[in-house]
Amino acid sequence: MLGGGDERDASEAVEALAGVPVVNLVGQAGLRESMGAAAGLQLLVGADTGFMHVAAAVGCPKVTVLGPNSSQKWGQK
Repeated sequence: MLGGGDERDASEAVEALAGVPVVNLVGQAGLRESMGAAAGLQLLVGADTGFMHVAAAVGCPKVTVLGPNSSQKWGQK
């Protein structure tokens, strides 16, 4: 898993539920390391974020999950 430090608690919850070994780099990998990791993946599943565009740029196949957004977080009305 990849993501920023503010997503650490959520990533640990997902990791606990996964039932399989997980490499959790949330809050540990910077942008360059995350790009390198994405370049080596067979598939990236993630939210509609800028990093999904980065993954596409490094040739990573991806599935983007779209859904309700937090109006408080993103300033939508």
